[in-house]
Amino acid sequence: MACHWPLWDMLPHFNSTTKCRINFTWAELDLHVKEGESMTRIGNMPKSFRDKGVLPVDGMVDPEDYEAAKANFAKCNEIFVGLAKDEEERELFNKLWPYQNQESE
Repeated sequence: MACHWPLWDMLPHFNSTTKCRINFTWAELDLHVKEGESMTRIGNMPKSFRDKGVLPVDGMVDPEDYEAAKANFAKCNEIFVGLAKDEEERELFNKLWPYQNQESE
């Protein structure tokens, strides 16, 4: 990680045998990869809904289409959150869903 830092080679006593002081276990690296894959899935799903025209890009709909759009949003959210592997991921997916209910009670 630090080896990619632009100023690494300017540090005193730097040579090719200097090791980075930050170390990760294989388990930590594996977890990082899995988290990255989850984040990619999270980002791609709403984008896919928008790209296919299922959801509007800006979330705005004509008043006459409001009820249908609301039903579409709910179904897409159900699909999106349904992809979560566990309760913790479900909570994360719910928080990241771009079309949050803003209606006042």
